[in-house]
Amino acid sequence: MAATYAQDQIELSSKVQVLAGVRFDHFNLKFHNNRNGEDLSRVDNLWSPRAGIVFKPVVPLSLYASYSVSYLPSSGDQFSSLTTVTQSLKPEKFTNYEFGAKWDLRQSLSLTTAVYSLARTNTRATDPNDPTKIVQTGSQRTDGLEVGLNGRPTRDWQITGGYAYQDARVTSATTAAIKGARVGQVPRHTFSLWNNYHFARKLGAGLG
Repeated sequence: MAATYAQDQIELSSKVQVLAGVRFDHFNLKFHNNRNGEDLSRVDNLWSPRAGIVFKPVVPLSLYASYSVSYLPSSGDQFSSLTTVTQSLKPEKFTNYEFGAKWDLRQSLSLTTAVYSLARTNTRATDPNDPTKIVQTGSQRTDGLEVGLNGRPTRDWQITGGYAYQDARVTSATTAAIKGARVGQVPRHTFSLWNNYHFARKLGAGLG
């Protein structure tokens, strides 16, 4: 495996910044089966673009939008093995769109929020014409919302908290579920709140 990337952030004005980049990954996996002497291999060359823009209408507020693509090779579970099936599978593709904002309520306290949509394609599905074969017609989509608070409401009190909502669904059939089904192991609601308070310079307490 080898990878390289290039990225640049440009300040167009005092209120607008843009970021653009691309990453190239080369995966070359070779597998030898000691049980039957079979030799298998898979090569993937992947380009992953990334772009974003930040707009600051006023000093304490930043608005942003981003787009990115990433991949997960299907050949070899964590690159530990290869089969005649996984040898022919294309990498899964993830395309993410995100819009968000950061508002500095004060110098040491920030509120963040974001909405996003993540599309996952090339997931595995059973061939409807031959249940012993695998095709990559499956896809999923996750839409979400996040809100977070981080910083110091007072000099002695530090807080970190957030709420997230996710709706992850199968958009075309996979080996695990039919179209329209919810994706397993994806929580719809998550919430966290952590506090740390210093009663004195060497004495503090935390609660989360």
